[in-house]
Amino acid sequence: MIGNIDEWRPLDVELDAWAATGRPATFWWRDDDAVEPTPALDRMLALSQRFAVPLGLAVIPAKATSALAERLHSAPTVDVLQHGFTHQNHANPGERAAEFGPQRPIDVCLAEQSDGWRILDGFSRRVPIFVPPWNRYDRALAAGFSSQGMKVISAFGNANRLPSPIVECNCDVDIISWRTTRGFAGVAKTVTKLADHLQASRMNSNADGSPVVTGLLSHHLVHDEDCWSFLIELFSRLQDRSTVHWVRPMDAARRPPIT
Repeated sequence: MIGNIDEWRPLDVELDAWAATGRPATFWWRDDDAVEPTPALDRMLALSQRFAVPLGLAVIPAKATSALAERLHSAPTVDVLQHGFTHQNHANPGERAAEFGPQRPIDVCLAEQSDGWRILDGFSRRVPIFVPPWNRYDRALAAGFSSQGMKVISAFGNANRLPSPIVECNCDVDIISWRTTRGFAGVAKTVTKLADHLQASRMNSNADGSPVVTGLLSHHLVHDEDCWSFLIELFSRLQDRSTVHWVRPMDAARRPPIT
């Protein structure tokens, strides 16, 4: 087991609280930056299948290979999300990285999104979710994305209200510490973030009583061994909980954000 009992306790306590409500604690999983088959990708797909955890795989269209499409064809637990176009940073010096930020004309960004969506047409289980690289985008693009068939934008953190009918369905907990080691963020930190978001969801359920989904974010290409060990331990623990429910990306997006 990675971590100790005390480090996992916040999650256990919160899941017990969910069980007492009689409602399921609901999760979804997104992984970014897929372009081709790799041993790391195979390792991740094996985890998804082993634990029956659906995966939203964000694929970079302009870099995606036909071999990736072929590999994913036989991965029924995986849905393909559009991850930008080329994953190229267009931000100005000193600004935070973004491919679809406000630095470029809207029509250029929309053309690239449309081109990328067509490229992904050859992928099985392609779903209309746009994942902006670096989790940043110009919200002025939302209406245009919607008119081009996108149903969801998935970034990171608290979700924004977008013009109907497009919605934002974000991830909430990243297992990577990008600002420090660029490796696993640590059991205590990651578990605490999961427990905190679950508690917020439990205390602020939607008007119809449905819980807000907790989104888990990973990046298989940069995982160290602790990342893999954590995912195995997390999925194993949640698998034993009858009140835990993993949903596919589009099902996660049907749950409105906390109001």
